[in-house]
Amino acid sequence: MVKRHFFILTKGVILFLLLINSISLKAQEGFKYGVKFGLNVADLITDESKVSPRATFHFGAEIEYRLENQWGFQSELIYNRLGNVRRGTNEDGVKFDNTLALDYINIPVLVNYYLNDGLYINAGPQIGFLVRANQEEILGFNFTEKNVIDNYNSIDFSGVFSLGYLTEWGFNVGLRYQHGFIDVLKEDLEYTSQQRHSVLQLYMSLRF
Repeated sequence: MVKRHFFILTKGVILFLLLINSISLKAQEGFKYGVKFGLNVADLITDESKVSPRATFHFGAEIEYRLENQWGFQSELIYNRLGNVRRGTNEDGVKFDNTLALDYINIPVLVNYYLNDGLYINAGPQIGFLVRANQEEILGFNFTEKNVIDNYNSIDFSGVFSLGYLTEWGFNVGLRYQHGFIDVLKEDLEYTSQQRHSVLQLYMSLRF
């Protein structure tokens, strides 16, 4: 399992470095990079009735090549913690709280458009490499954790759209929505037949 996670992580890092190299070879000026952190309200589009969003976070690195006009190109390497939460009461009247923790290495490729000097929008596709999938259950006062990575696809495809503001000194803040294009499940489970990511993010970064 450790080897599998290392292999997936290595693929993501190599792809991100290739994107950096392809941009930097074509242009040295206008090239910016930064560190990024943010909060997630992560959910899964599903046919379940007892699910709630999972509050979590993401972090990573970003690069942008800014053209002389209002356009730019951006990519990121992000560790993204996603999933959702199922809450309810079982047949014995005991409350349960089940968290599905899905962690990805995400690499979006975005086109940026600056509405003025700092305000911008961007959009583009995103690939995700699943590195962790755990089912965490709280039943009464008991806690259990189960590895369920074999139930989920190792690769995910999404689309992202962002609205943000970049200051002159490199502080970047914005909101982003991530919408999954494919089901994350390999096969239907007993309690659900569809799960696609739906994530709202508040992010901050500092560019150099």
